[in-house]
Amino acid sequence: MRPMRKTCLGLGALLGLLVAAGCARTVTVIAPPAQPEGTVMMHRPIYEVEDVTWVLFELEGQRIELTGDPRRPALRFDSANLRVSGSGGVNLFQGSYNMLHYQVQIAPMSSTRMAGPEEKMELERRFFAVLGRVTTWTRKGDLLALGEGAQSLALFTRQTEPIAEPWRHAPR
Repeated sequence: MRPMRKTCLGLGALLGLLVAAGCARTVTVIAPPAQPEGTVMMHRPIYEVEDVTWVLFELEGQRIELTGDPRRPALRFDSANLRVSGSGGVNLFQGSYNMLHYQVQIAPMSSTRMAGPEEKMELERRFFAVLGRVTTWTRKGDLLALGEGAQSLALFTRQTEPIAEPWRHAPR
């Protein structure tokens, strides 16, 4: 690679890091050893949607009404482990994710396989399918939108009252 191209790529990467740093706080993450002799320290921004429990209230334009039901579809992005976990309403799920600026990629997830009422199972199937399509996020106050490009797929509200979060202690 020519020296000028290396310089341009390096400057582009530096600019991207500076923009990301302006939008988020920073945390140090210990990564798996890159070489046998030690660990590598990486710095990664923590985004405002991480480390918060988000409860689903709209999916693909359809409002979700689950009044009185304590097991609502919800998720949480864990910045320390880069894991997403939550409840589909019946089953618990977990997986990994990557976030950069307002883009997010959720890797294929695992979930428990309990049965529930058909209505909730259908909502859960749709919710899991949408999570697999998500590429972007936006937040305004206590609202989070996950989307595919510019199209909003799922709307969440920030969990403000304490709820049981059994997925936070689910075995990996």
